[in-house]
Amino acid sequence: MNNLCKALLAARDEVFRLQIAALMPGLTAGQRKLLKGQEAAARQERRRLCEMIRRECRARMPDKQLQLPFS
Repeated sequence: MNNLCKALLAARDEVFRLQIAALMPGLTAGQRKLLKGQEAAARQERRRLCEMIRRECRARMPDKQLQLPFS
């Protein structure tokens, strides 16, 4: 679980980095589009990691202890 959390934080940081990079002045439309595509891929990776952590939490904890956003 610890490795998943580290990966999730790294994915979050990558999304933030790409968002800021897309706002930099002087980018062409093609460069901005490429960065936005990379951002979308990073967001998808972040969602995948979140789902993996949710599954692991559900497997480890009894149902009565789970509350939103895990349910």
